[in-house]
Amino acid sequence: MPFNGGSSASNRSATGLLTPGKYAFLLNGSASHAFPPSGIARSVFAFTFDFSPADAAPTPEPASLLLLGTGLAGVFCRYRRRSAHLQ
Repeated sequence: MPFNGGSSASNRSATGLLTPGKYAFLLNGSASHAFPPSGIARSVFAFTFDFSPADAAPTPEPASLLLLGTGLAGVFCRYRRRSAHLQ
């Protein structure tokens, strides 16, 4: 988005998911302060982001199944201990 004299040349808005590519983000605001001569302080920030898809590493199946099995065994043992304690 080009800048001309401290203001952007156009304003755009969109809703939805971002596709891979380069995007610019502009944050523009003003506030009244006791600064001479105009009494207004103006700040402009511009950011550029590059969104590109990441290569997903495959999850090792034996490790994920071991983790799932350990969690289920823990839940089962806790249930048995609790039910034995209540009787």
